[in-house]
Amino acid sequence: MGQVPPRQMSVVFLGSWPPTPGISTYCVACVRSLAAFVYVHVLTFSHMYPDWLYPRGPVPNDVTFPKTDSPNVRVERRLAWYNPFGWIWSGLSVKGDLLHVQCWSLPLGPVLATVMLCFRLRGKKCVLTAHNLAGHDKRFAYRWMTALLIRLSHAVITHLHYPPDWFSKLAIRATGQAPIYVPHGVLDLYEESANRRASDAPLLPEGARGILFFGAIRPYKGLDTLLEAFDLVADKIPDVHLIIAGRLWEPWDDYESLINGRSWRDRVIFRLDYIPTAEVARYFDAADLVVLPYKKFESQSGVALSAAGMKKPMIVTNVGGLPNLQTDEQYVVPPCDAPRLAAAIEKAMTLPGELARMKKVTELAASAHSWEEAAERMIEVYRNVLASKKTRSEVL
Repeated sequence: MGQVPPRQMSVVFLGSWPPTPGISTYCVACVRSLAAFVYVHVLTFSHMYPDWLYPRGPVPNDVTFPKTDSPNVRVERRLAWYNPFGWIWSGLSVKGDLLHVQCWSLPLGPVLATVMLCFRLRGKKCVLTAHNLAGHDKRFAYRWMTALLIRLSHAVITHLHYPPDWFSKLAIRATGQAPIYVPHGVLDLYEESANRRASDAPLLPEGARGILFFGAIRPYKGLDTLLEAFDLVADKIPDVHLIIAGRLWEPWDDYESLINGRSWRDRVIFRLDYIPTAEVARYFDAADLVVLPYKKFESQSGVALSAAGMKKPMIVTNVGGLPNLQTDEQYVVPPCDAPRLAAAIEKAMTLPGELARMKKVTELAASAHSWEEAAERMIEVYRNVLASKKTRSEVL
């Protein structure tokens, strides 16, 4: 008789999923990579947030995500923000060898904690990926929530090589080991769903070059610093336009005051709304340079990894995981330093051959952030957690 093959590991993956935006681009790419090794039961939301939680109105569903067709992936939309009984029932009934939770949003804390606690009550193991270590805005509350979820975990994954000391110490106390670094894979799904209609007018005038600021417009993103820097260089590089594409999460008035009356006002292109997945590539295609002027950040950036996936030159600030994607230090600038940012932009856009050289740097950084490697490291975490005899029942 032949040997019976080992049973395939089954992982419950809790995160957002299309058509709900959230971190669905990450989740889709991650689940696709994991599905090459294990069975993935995606536990996700039918209603993730109440409408009033969005400062500029609810984000529409995005039906343009590429499809995930794999026999190793099953998706269940069991969770709704208004139904705690559904959170409890999911934690007590969903089948899988372990639960892998994605933590990225403060309002989801009660949902994630409830599912994890119920999973733990069944004697099951939990792995946590902490996407934003300290939150973008309400940092104290987010840190408290993160601490709670870490205490419910058997292993903690982070996309930062060197997380803050407080985070590392908390992970060690709760799980017995330091946070485990797993690379955030490049986000290169956009070409699959790209919508480049022949009727679409070019984003830039003929012969113009573009600098792209992409993603949700929130205080920590540093758009004001970029506008101040652009004001310093606009007259020196008259063929360069600034593209601002992303949903507003705050009033536009302060930014408008930095643009109105400037000689370069007509060289700013706006799309102040959520960009559907099928249209993302259009904005990166139009850009010669992507700038991420973040002020404070304790994570890795989906925007930066989208730029890496599309092989775009980048200028970043020295915060969070951004320097991992720009290894040329002259294009890693201090946060909130408009003159330094302006100097980097001017050099990139005026030095002959510089953008082509920067593109090669991006390609090299992208090669260190493959999904195959990320999946292999996650599978290793899963196996070690399942092999551990520690249940840490004392936290329950």
